[in-house]
Amino acid sequence: MAWRFSFRAVGWLLALIGGLLLVARLAIAAANSEFIEGTFASFEVIVPLMAGLHAALLFAPDDEPALELLLAAPRPAAYLIYERLAVLIVLQGGLALALSVLTVVITHGEKLITPMIGYGENLITLMIIWIAPTVCIVGLCLLATLYARRTAFGVLTAIMICVAMAFGREVILPTFPNLWFTIFYLDARAVTPEQYFANRAFLLGVGVVALALVLRRMRDEEALLGYSEAKNG
Repeated sequence: MAWRFSFRAVGWLLALIGGLLLVARLAIAAANSEFIEGTFASFEVIVPLMAGLHAALLFAPDDEPALELLLAAPRPAAYLIYERLAVLIVLQGGLALALSVLTVVITHGEKLITPMIGYGENLITLMIIWIAPTVCIVGLCLLATLYARRTAFGVLTAIMICVAMAFGREVILPTFPNLWFTIFYLDARAVTPEQYFANRAFLLGVGVVALALVLRRMRDEEALLGYSEAKNG
């Protein structure tokens, strides 16, 4: 294990920025109850975007310093992803979870997607809002960075996905309502509970499949070093 190296490689700045944005939004809601509902919605916008950008920076073969030395270490190459992904989960997931608890306590769970009773139920509801799109975008951005071999492609993927989801909810979904299962920012009040949970399950599935493809790619050290690209070039 090389946790200190992995933490340095992952960094903490994006998690801090996301946390500050959520805290600022929560402070606005605490000052004016009319903005409470927007606070809950901000979790499914800010958390996936920051986590996606963070995932895009985890591992890009062409941007990795001394990749040959890292792969020569007596351990599987996939540990490069395992450790950094674990750091990402602790930073982004831990911060989002802590702020979710704080949000539910301060707002008393008002105006969540369903009228539940008690802090525990409201916390679970709020977590459902942001966990699925976060897993999805993390997997897709990590996959884009790994296969394109450049961090810039993963960052572009994160931005494009979030823009496409916002555009899809406001423009595409009213025209093509059958695409509800693909939208990150799905309004639970506009669909049935079964459709909403099917949407969350679909997003989780996409993220898990993307992460599985990343780990599969990490097993091919020649591909990581770019030998196939060099031959084709």
